[in-house]
Amino acid sequence: MYNGSNWQPTVKVSVDKIINAIAFNKTGTGLTCPSGLSLKNYNFTATIAPTNDNETVPTNCLTGFSQVQCSDRLTPGTPPSPAPPPRPPAPPSPVVVMTHTCKANTANVPYLLDKIQITTGKDIYGNPTVGMCTTVYSQPCVNPNTTCCGMDFTKVEVLINPSCKDTVRKITVNGRDLSYSWSFYDKFNALKFVNLDDPKVLPGGPAGATLCWYVKPGSSCATPASFCYLGRCQANVFSSDNQCCPANFI
Repeated sequence: MYNGSNWQPTVKVSVDKIINAIAFNKTGTGLTCPSGLSLKNYNFTATIAPTNDNETVPTNCLTGFSQVQCSDRLTPGTPPSPAPPPRPPAPPSPVVVMTHTCKANTANVPYLLDKIQITTGKDIYGNPTVGMCTTVYSQPCVNPNTTCCGMDFTKVEVLINPSCKDTVRKITVNGRDLSYSWSFYDKFNALKFVNLDDPKVLPGGPAGATLCWYVKPGSSCATPASFCYLGRCQANVFSSDNQCCPANFI
């Protein structure tokens, strides 16, 4: 009598090959879900058995069964996530416009100016205005032995478009009106906050002080980009000896 049990190992190898050939399009007997395919939760089975489910299968008949479940792969129908796009290069740092022969670096100075905040107010006649404010904050020096690490805080110059000069209505320091002055250069003007080292102006010192300038609303100069020279607000902080002038882009 024919004994199919001698061929049983060959049948087992065959069902593995069936799964690999049909499901994974590869040859061989090792059953491993291929990486990079959307096969998560897919279960692949191959069976060799008599077609009559009610028939008792003799022990000497050929049978085969093999199964692999792809549970560690990607969700069916979901392609792999694309790699994130490369980060765009950082914009170049603004070029400092020099108005004096002085040290304009902001790394080794005790005070910096924060970004502009927009507010509203009234001029000395009670007319509405648009305010642009910056706050002074302190910082530790990277190198405390540099010249400007111990600078005082005497004056601030904001570089503006000449056409915006006549829209200025007033300036304030910590909400109090302050007299202001101008410096005139070839292509721009500078709105000046002066006497900031006077204890009557800043009795608590510069750190935390708020400096504001107010312009006519509805004008072409009512935003920082339109008011400031070159569309960016450069505000230089000066020491009393004019040796230090850190340039803040606010």
